[in-house]
Amino acid sequence: MVNREIKYRGLAKGIWKYGFIMNWAGNAQIWENTDEAHNCIVNEKTVGQFTGFKDCNGVEIYEGDTLIDVDVTLEENIKLEDTKQQVYWCEKEGCWKLDNTFSQNKKEGWYLGKDLKDFRFKVSGNVYENALS
Repeated sequence: MVNREIKYRGLAKGIWKYGFIMNWAGNAQIWENTDEAHNCIVNEKTVGQFTGFKDCNGVEIYEGDTLIDVDVTLEENIKLEDTKQQVYWCEKEGCWKLDNTFSQNKKEGWYLGKDLKDFRFKVSGNVYENALS
């Protein structure tokens, strides 16, 4: 059995906080992984779980991150680098996926682990700070 790190992140006043998540008195709180245990109330809508995967540069990938393919070029010289695909959890299949649709509505996607194995993706932002168009 492989141990995997379970952690979350959330935005608190424009700053990402990383650690464990809990709901206290109706507020989402991140308990940071530091020497001194302390918590921070975060915007619940920005909370995302660590997927256990890293991009081609070694950056951790979280739910809600947007990834770009750094190598592939489509027809008419459109690079996949110009398109952003969001990472989401698929309840139906119980896995992390990468939305491969233009609508980015999290209704269809590829398996994140397979895509990261077959292509070079990097984190380009997230849906909370950089809305997808």
